[in-house]
Amino acid sequence: MVQIKICGLTKKDSLEAALESKADYIGFVFFPKSPRNIDLTQAGQLAEIARGRAKIVALIVDASDDEIRQINRVVKPDFFQLHGSETAHRLNQIKSNTNVSIIKAFKIRSKKDVTDALSYSRLDFIPLFDAKPPEGSLLPGGNGEKFDWSLLNEWPKSKPFMLSGGLNTTNIQQAITQVNPSMVDVSSGVEETAGVKSIGKIKSFIKLAKNHS
Repeated sequence: MVQIKICGLTKKDSLEAALESKADYIGFVFFPKSPRNIDLTQAGQLAEIARGRAKIVALIVDASDDEIRQINRVVKPDFFQLHGSETAHRLNQIKSNTNVSIIKAFKIRSKKDVTDALSYSRLDFIPLFDAKPPEGSLLPGGNGEKFDWSLLNEWPKSKPFMLSGGLNTTNIQQAITQVNPSMVDVSSGVEETAGVKSIGKIKSFIKLAKNHS
């Protein structure tokens, strides 16, 4: 069965909706330019509610060692999701410094983007495939943009991955059928407005994904 990540959570009610619907991962965004950016203290409080019920993911974008240390101390995530331009060396460095598992996001628009991701494949992490942001966007992800899923035919079938980018309640079942991901990740696709989660959409998305996998 496909595993499900609800990302960009900031409120207790939407977190509880995700947990009660059996989301496998819940994500907190630590990036000031994002409408889903969360205060460290608030994230720590929400993480305690989720701990033991779902895997906790801290999304960072080219964060400094000090920022990572603070998040690790307060939130105690199960995963750091690297959503910036982090190199393979930086990925290994963060994992070594924190002893926390890694999800690495790759922005996809062409076959070359997928083959570039393969250069990381010998490392121990979960690859996440997202759409490249539109020109001029300040956000590296969470833009509600879908990419050409057929590009993932270049990715080895034996290597599990997480699918993101433009997923929502209308296309999640098609995505699972067509792409066959091990995990799916949604943020803007379960929102009423940017940064404001819809409890109904969270529940529907998880139900549709789990019933179809």
